[in-house]
Amino acid sequence: MADPLFAVRNSFYLGAYNLVVQEASELEGLPDAAAIERDSYLYRAYIALGSHQARGGTLCLECLTLALLTPLPLLPTAGHQ
Repeated sequence: MADPLFAVRNSFYLGAYNLVVQEASELEGLPDAAAIERDSYLYRAYIALGSHQARGGTLCLECLTLALLTPLPLLPTAGHQ
């Protein structure tokens, strides 16, 4: 199964934060855990760009705080399945 967040994650680690914002904004219909991960990369990219105020003036940090209130399920890592 293809990783829907591969391009977002790869762009983030390469430092292409504008591309992260573009790619993450185009992803829709993800499962809850993947959507939270996508949003975390999106908000981290906004912070790296110095664009703390995005999405019509709401602070990304407020959005991220709300997202962090939702616990992520533990996922098996490679070699620990």
